[in-house]
Amino acid sequence: GDTLCFIEVKTRDRNDGSAERATQEGEKLNRIKNAAKYYCLNNNVAMETTPIQFEQVSIYNDSDISDPIIRHFVIPID
Repeated sequence: GDTLCFIEVKTRDRNDGSAERATQEGEKLNRIKNAAKYYCLNNNVAMETTPIQFEQVSIYNDSDISDPIIRHFVIPID
């Protein structure tokens, strides 16, 4: 079936800390949930019957390598 995904993308230099932690903790996660609710309300999406998933993509740049490191996570929502 179809799942509505909300995806947060964070880019960090290698030494700037965890992009995952910046999204999955505290107030940022609450803002993502509220934005999803707002989107659903304004686009007539029935949240009770529509599967919704929250994801995060972390992109780490490193000047020593040419390609960034990309990580994908599904964020568990209580």
